Amino acid sequence: MEMFSGFRVSQLKERQEPMSFSLRRLARGSIWAIATFAILEGTVFCKTASATLTYTLSTTFNGSSPTSAAPWLTAEFKNNGSGGVDLTLTSGLEVTSEYIDEVAFNVKSSILPSSVTVAQTPGEIPFDTGILHTTQNAQDLTGGGAAGMGFDFKITWSNANSGGGVLRFNAGEINTFKFSLTGLTESDFDFTNTGSANAHFAAHIAGIPGNKSGAIKDTPDGVTFSTPEPATTSLALSGLAAFGLMGLRRIRRRETTTV
Repeated sequence: MEMFSGFRVSQLKERQEPMSFSLRRLARGSIWAIATFAILEGTVFCKTASATLTYTLSTTFNGSSPTSAAPWLTAEFKNNGSGGVDLTLTSGLEVTSEYIDEVAFNVKSSILPSSVTVAQTPGEIPFDTGILHTTQNAQDLTGGGAAGMGFDFKITWSNANSGGGVLRFNAGEINTFKFSLTGLTESDFDFTNTGSANAHFAAHIAGIPGNKSGAIKDTPDGVTFSTPEPATTSLALSGLAAFGLMGLRRIRRRETTTV
């Protein structure tokens, strides 16, 4: 009877070892698969949902400089996570008479500007009176001279003098626009015009004291890319990995107990 029992125990051990090895491999493989998936998901999340490109306009390239303190305008392109990019324009003008009546910027050369759908957020004041985007390099910035030629998009506020100036884009006001095109990202707007201004983003400022105006652009150190850390994904990764390790430890405890 003892010999029979010893034989059965020996056989059981022999069968358990390859089974235990397979379970360990399966558990480890699962942990690595979960971790890789979480990392990839976090990377995609950052690139498609939260990445931003910001231009700070503090340089005059033609005409007169505003008397307001720089920066005079900030333009932020941000992926909205739904197949498009949101543009937020924030005026930094402080002098009451000064206002922005035109902005111009660029897009990647492989993208036809007219193929992009552009719309301002409904109900905003001031509201644009024109969004021009036909072909590459077709838009010239008013007041920019030869240096301000060759942009792809131009937004105007030609009603800036209406109602005694209440519709002027100035004094810390914000306008937002949505750009829609499959595959469009914030980095597609990281290009300069063909004129000598070499500007990613430019604007025309009117109402400068002394009946003056000027063309401004982003500064070399005023271009910022931002990709927030995927905090949520990191926490999820840690939790899933911990869960997998607990499962592996349970498997090992069972093996020890059985033997």
